[in-house]
Amino acid sequence: MSGDPRSDAVLARSEAPSAGPAPDAGYVVSFLPGSRDRFFTVLAPSFLAVAGALADLGVRAAAQVIVSEFLSPDVVDAARAAASPLPQVPVRWITRDPWPALIASDLVVTIPGTNTLELAMLGVPFAVVLEESGLHAAPLEGAAEWLTRVPALGPALRRLVVGRALRRLVVGRALRRLRFVALPNALAGRLVVPEWVGRWTPPDLAKRVAELLSDPSRRETIRRELRGLGLSTPGAAERIAARVLAMAEGNIGKS
Repeated sequence: MSGDPRSDAVLARSEAPSAGPAPDAGYVVSFLPGSRDRFFTVLAPSFLAVAGALADLGVRAAAQVIVSEFLSPDVVDAARAAASPLPQVPVRWITRDPWPALIASDLVVTIPGTNTLELAMLGVPFAVVLEESGLHAAPLEGAAEWLTRVPALGPALRRLVVGRALRRLVVGRALRRLRFVALPNALAGRLVVPEWVGRWTPPDLAKRVAELLSDPSRRETIRRELRGLGLSTPGAAERIAARVLAMAEGNIGKS
């Protein structure tokens, strides 16, 4: 049995029309700031600052922020309010059915996770960002996580624990052992999509995004190689359902 049932869902939902930015908006860059409040709170403003830096570079681009359904409404509202003083950057907030909006993107900027596999299924050119200084937002394990939730004391503890231990251990050692942070790259055993791991400022990332936007052949190569991974083979869900029904019928016949 081959294929991934997620590709059936992703591809089916990506066929809906997308009311994207106006044709004169230039490029369309989508940002995925994560599905956890803690990540979104840090990454949404940072990614929007990248969009602003693109405008400063003279790149005409509309920004799409993909909002996960798992985020708290107040967290999303706060991010949208903070983004309102950016009139030079058209921002579209995608709060449901993100796939058509992603398909319409010239480039997607995301963080590591299963979303990189779904983007690969769509064949959308994207880059993965792992900004080390933002790791203070990462969830901890066990008692450390609960201690860092204590009001007033918690944030200071988190900065201490993560700033010293996590950055040294996770970033210093684990990332050196981890060859790739994007799942399609790990599956291919090589760099299919760019991975920007390190300490980046929004202007730094904006320059890298601008380079990719100005290189359509590079983005087309990414698109072609993602599709070449064979992750979007349709029919996996039907094959799984058929196998389950056959097994169930066999068991019924034995009873």
